[in-house]
Amino acid sequence: MGSYNPFRLILVSLLCLMIAVVLSTVNSSEDFYELLGIERDATTKDIRRAFKKIALSEHPDKNPDDPKAHEKFVKINRAYEVLKDDDLRKKYDRFGEEGLKEDGQGQWNRYESWQFYKTEFGLYDEDPEVVTLSKTDFEQSVFGEDIWLVNFYSPRCHHCHDLAPTWREFAKEMEGVIRIGAVNCWDDRPLCTQQGVQRFPSLIQYPSREHYNGARNLKDLVRHALRQVKATVHSIWTGNFKAVLLDPEKKDQPWVISYCTAEKEREGDSVGERLGCLDSDDTLKLAAILNKAVHVGSVDCIASKSLCEKLKMKRALLCTTPQEMLEFDESKQIAKEVLRLLPALTTLTTEQLQLARENLKKKDPAQRPLVVYFITGSSEPDNELRKLPKLVPQFKVALFNCSTDATLCDQLYLTNHLPKVTFFRVGGEHEFHHGRSFAADIAAFARESFQSLVHVLDPSSFPSPVTDGQNIWLVDFFSPHCSSCLQLIPELHKVAKQLGDVEFGTVDCTIHKEICSQQQIRSYPTMILFNNSKPTIQWAICIHLR
Repeated sequence: MGSYNPFRLILVSLLCLMIAVVLSTVNSSEDFYELLGIERDATTKDIRRAFKKIALSEHPDKNPDDPKAHEKFVKINRAYEVLKDDDLRKKYDRFGEEGLKEDGQGQWNRYESWQFYKTEFGLYDEDPEVVTLSKTDFEQSVFGEDIWLVNFYSPRCHHCHDLAPTWREFAKEMEGVIRIGAVNCWDDRPLCTQQGVQRFPSLIQYPSREHYNGARNLKDLVRHALRQVKATVHSIWTGNFKAVLLDPEKKDQPWVISYCTAEKEREGDSVGERLGCLDSDDTLKLAAILNKAVHVGSVDCIASKSLCEKLKMKRALLCTTPQEMLEFDESKQIAKEVLRLLPALTTLTTEQLQLARENLKKKDPAQRPLVVYFITGSSEPDNELRKLPKLVPQFKVALFNCSTDATLCDQLYLTNHLPKVTFFRVGGEHEFHHGRSFAADIAAFARESFQSLVHVLDPSSFPSPVTDGQNIWLVDFFSPHCSSCLQLIPELHKVAKQLGDVEFGTVDCTIHKEICSQQQIRSYPTMILFNNSKPTIQWAICIHLR
């Protein structure tokens, strides 16, 4: 039996591990990124939008008098087909066009009509409320704490186009309540097959993987989505008013309470909604948007007349604690105003931030770890982030304006990469957040980073101590714009906790371009094992987790 090899654990644990040192670059006649006018760290959505823009102007259908229009567009189409595919893109990044010889290049000579690119291509790319997902960011997105409803569609499916206006309206109405996504199965067939999609459009809820088989109208979609919401609306009446509001377990959060004083409308023998009052659906949406940051309650002033008379509620109102009267008729509008009323994030001075970092380095038990949102100039974070202190009460949450001290932000290599969320943990290490800038996403990042053993490397910590031979290091060279890179980082955190004899580090190649150039990094993510100061000879392997 062979000797125990701890590095096998690394290979089993990582979603996709690529370890390389000597990366040869094969020059091609035309750079695919330049053809599409994009950066090398462009996202899949960036690639698709850039291609569509070019297709609408350069397509042969639009240039019938240009004898070279077909030849030009074939090159553009080929660049798109390669770069949109994560596996082909990695081959191209490492080996140039030479690495694509075995991948059926003939299919790239075929392309769609101009009308297809105009009306069917990238169906939801221009809708900010709908998150366009691809195979590289799908699992990272939908298997978290948020509830997702994802539309798997094909641009060739007329039922998918019929649903699109409703899906856009649904996404707008449910913004902040649940997450709404879309997957183009024409571009991502393997992902759709993996998810069991057999017809279009298929609507699947995550993380439960349940198929939605109800009616495809706005009312039924909203009703289904609200049944999945876990937020609580507290029903308040005369008998429990004081007990609920003074409950010690609820004193850590402010309240927003809806007082409805209107009688229900009668239409013949039927009873309708109350004019001027939030209905039960809107109240639940409000509770979902404010979940874990603000308690939401509802008082029926017809049933609890004496309570409302005592509180002098003579019309439908929404009240907050500390008390302020609000008059709105739409849950998102109310939530926006309630978030505005929450305390703003504390702004740290240079002295306060430096002192906190020194105390963390000294492991002062009185100093809580820091979540700092770095901004510049007059920019301000969205009011939604005012929920963050309630989501991570174990950490201190604050702002720092780099305009007040550019030197400090330069030392963190932040100046050209703002805004940026940074977590400072006990011991003096720090880590940057590369995900979405929503309070729930930042909170999840902070909780993960608190336990992290992964080092963020920069010129002050690379090449030394990584290459000084004292320890074995595994270093991930990545771009925050690369979806597979962001998938890999959580796996690094997991493995770092399992292997105490190996140091783990990351280098952001969009910030530290010189380091990555010196290490001959040509694609992301690339991982290099430094063993007694000698990088491992070229070695690449990909292992998929079950």
